[in-house]
Amino acid sequence: MKGKILYMDDDAFFSDLLSKKIRNAGYEVDVVPNGEAGIKLIHAGYDLILLDIVMPRMDGFQVLKYIRDDATVRDIPVIVLSNLGSEEDINRARELGASVCLVKAAMIPSHILASIEQVLEQR
Repeated sequence: MKGKILYMDDDAFFSDLLSKKIRNAGYEVDVVPNGEAGIKLIHAGYDLILLDIVMPRMDGFQVLKYIRDDATVRDIPVIVLSNLGSEEDINRARELGASVCLVKAAMIPSHILASIEQVLEQR
């Protein structure tokens, strides 16, 4: 196993497609449909977090703030993967500690996987 990834996204079709690609590349992936569910798992030793912004119960910005305020998980790199692509949203995610911000609609799974591998190599 190359690493353990927590993926928070309420888009079931996209998260299923992407998580299969990531698993096939040798990673363990846990997928949850919202930030609230992700926060419950976040202390389970993840190497990276993939995070959507627009989710029910707890959005990605709230999750980023939680991560950065918790000393035990704040060093886990976070890739924001969302359809929010405005400069304002990207800047807000970066200010909250996102390592990389990707616009879902502009990405194919292999590009996302390449970003995951790049971020993990830089750890």
